[in-house]
Amino acid sequence: MFSVGSSGTVGERLFLKKSTGTGGAANAVRPSDWDDRWVANTDSALGVVEVWEFDGKTARVVASLGIRDTGCCATAVWYD
Repeated sequence: MFSVGSSGTVGERLFLKKSTGTGGAANAVRPSDWDDRWVANTDSALGVVEVWEFDGKTARVVASLGIRDTGCCATAVWYD
C-alpha cells in the first residue's frame, strides 16, 4: 500500500502484505468512498470478497465471503 499526495500522486510505500487470494488479474482492490480505512479485495478465481481494514501502518482481513458462482467478483462496489 502506498500513500497518496494531496495532488493525487503516489507517495511512499507504507507496507507490503501478501493477500490471501490468488493474485494477478484475478484480484481487484476497491477502497471505500467514505473512509480510507476500508478496502474491498475481490478474487474472481476463488470467488471471494474480502474487506480489509487499514490502521495507518498495516492492514488485516476483517470479513471474508465466498460466493459460489462461476462469474463472481471481478470488482466490488461500496454501498453506504
